[in-house]
Amino acid sequence: MVVGSAPFASASKSDINYRTLEMTKRRPGSSKFWTRHPKAKILMQNGDLSAEFRSLIQSMLDPVPADRIRISSVVNHSWIQKLSNFSAEELKLESE
Repeated sequence: MVVGSAPFASASKSDINYRTLEMTKRRPGSSKFWTRHPKAKILMQNGDLSAEFRSLIQSMLDPVPADRIRISSVVNHSWIQKLSNFSAEELKLESE
C-alpha cells in the first residue's frame, strides 16, 4: 500500500521480483529487491522508503515462513509505532 503495487506477481522462482527477494534473504546487505521493483525504485531515489520500512516489509515477506515476523512484532516495530496514534499495549488490547 505504501508503494502502490504488490511486491511481486507470484511467489515463484519465475517472478523476477520474488527471486530478487529470495536473494536479499541470502545476502542481507543487498537492497536489489528495492531497486529492482519499479515503483519502489522511484520512492527509494526520492528518499521516501526508510530503512525501518524496508526492514519491516522484508521481515513480513520472508520466503521462509518460520522466519517471518510475528504479528506482535509487527505491531511493536519502530516504523509502525512511529506512525501509530496508539501504543503497542493499546494495539494489543484492541486485537484481543
